[in-house]
Amino acid sequence: MSDGFNTAPGGLPGNDDLGATSAWYVWAAMGMYPATPGADTLALHGPSFPSILIQRAAGNVTIGAAGSGPYVQSLSVNGSGTTHNYGPVPGPRERRHAVLYDGRLPGSWGTGAGDVPQSFTTGFTPPAAAPALGTNLALGKATTSSATCAATEPSGKAVDGTLAGNSSGARQRRAPC
Repeated sequence: MSDGFNTAPGGLPGNDDLGATSAWYVWAAMGMYPATPGADTLALHGPSFPSILIQRAAGNVTIGAAGSGPYVQSLSVNGSGTTHNYGPVPGPRERRHAVLYDGRLPGSWGTGAGDVPQSFTTGFTPPAAAPALGTNLALGKATTSSATCAATEPSGKAVDGTLAGNSSGARQRRAPC
C-alpha cells in the first residue's frame, strides 16, 4: 500500500484502471479482500485503521482493530472468537461486528488446516497435457504442400495478387522454414 500509493512521481502506478486500483486500496485498508471473484468469502488481515464503520440501510458493519502491530493474533465476530482467516460477506440484512486483535509479531492465528478458505479446486480435473511436438509439427496430419526454406513465394500468395507496387510496400516474402 505504501509503495503504490504515495505522493512521489509514480505514486499511483499507471492509471487508476477505472477505480479498480482504488477499490483494492479500500479493501486492503479495511483488513479484508475478496480473494476469489464470485465467492462470498473475504480473506482477512490487519486493518489500517483502529475502527471502520460501513453504514448500510439494512444494517451496519463495524470492523475494529485492538492492539498494536500488523499481525492478527485473534478474531471475534459478533462476540464469538474464530481462528478462520477468512469470513463470509455480510448478507444484505445482516449486522456484523468484527474485532481483529493485532500484535507486533506473527502468531499462530489462522494457520491451522481448517482455518483457510475452502479449496476451489475440489473436484477439478486438470486438462490433458499438451502433446509433445518434437520434430512432428504437423502432429501426424498430412501436409498440403511444402516449400524449400527461403524459397520465394509466388505472387498469388500476395493479398492483392501482386507483389510489385503493393500499397503496403511489402516485398516478396520468403517461405517459412
